[in-house]
Amino acid sequence: MRIAFFSSDAISINALEFLKQKDLLACVVSNPDKPKGRGKALSPNAVSEWALKNNIKLLRPEKVLDDSFFDEVKDIDLFLVMAYGNILKEKTLKFPKLGCLNLHASLLPKLRGASPIETAIALGFKQTGCCLMQMEKTMDTGAVGAVEIVDISNEDTGESLRKKISVLAKNILEKNLEDIKNQNFLFIQQKHAEATYARKLNKSDMFLDFRKSASELDSRIRAFGAGLFEYNNEVIKILKSKAIDSAHTFEVGRISQGKDFLRIYTKESFLEVEVLQRPCQKPLAITEFLCGFKFEENTILKSADNAPLLK
Repeated sequence: MRIAFFSSDAISINALEFLKQKDLLACVVSNPDKPKGRGKALSPNAVSEWALKNNIKLLRPEKVLDDSFFDEVKDIDLFLVMAYGNILKEKTLKFPKLGCLNLHASLLPKLRGASPIETAIALGFKQTGCCLMQMEKTMDTGAVGAVEIVDISNEDTGESLRKKISVLAKNILEKNLEDIKNQNFLFIQQKHAEATYARKLNKSDMFLDFRKSASELDSRIRAFGAGLFEYNNEVIKILKSKAIDSAHTFEVGRISQGKDFLRIYTKESFLEVEVLQRPCQKPLAITEFLCGFKFEENTILKSADNAPLLK
């Protein structure tokens, strides 16, 4: 069996390593290099970099796959997709004889769409997982053939959960590729009425609405890698915090500070801020941060209006 693996994200590297070890990986299909850094030099993404390092045939087509692409993959038996970032047309989905399968990072039909990992943490889910599914023209609606489940801890970040799901993807392939090859693999239709969609995220999602509970805000900070608030025309990042359940009568967004602590009061609770970062400066533990910076007394931070994460 010869497999082409479509991906542009490091979450797929455990699966790629497994396929390489089993000598099943015919090529990697990823996105074209993008400009990075101050010099804006073209640089490969993590998957392209892995393929180049491991001497795996690498295709980096534009979004529209043309005849030259299909000539390159004409002997491929199976297309596998994980976090590729482009929608595949019907011709591509029907091209290989064993079909086109997707490794999706949620427990379908929950959290279809673009940001299932971050959204699961931000919404306080206790579990998520990875599904191997048939690809269709519509996003993440195909029948599911294998599921691996993982717990989400109160310490998990978007990054740590991605690592866990990367391992699940590899486990799914290890357990099921032989049945896929022999066309003995059973797929079960999703319950579409139970579907939810995790939309594409943007920077505005990182701004904090202190009208939410502290636990909700801490979940968002862990999910998105930071929480943002504005103070004196600066956008300051909270990189690490802890939710403290404690009743209070302060207005939401109110800051309380001491020599070695910073608290931001929220709905019925407060955030104990542990690491902050000002623009163009390095992250600092709160004791270090407050040595050189003080918020004005009685400061009340503005709450952001966050769009729903599910659509």
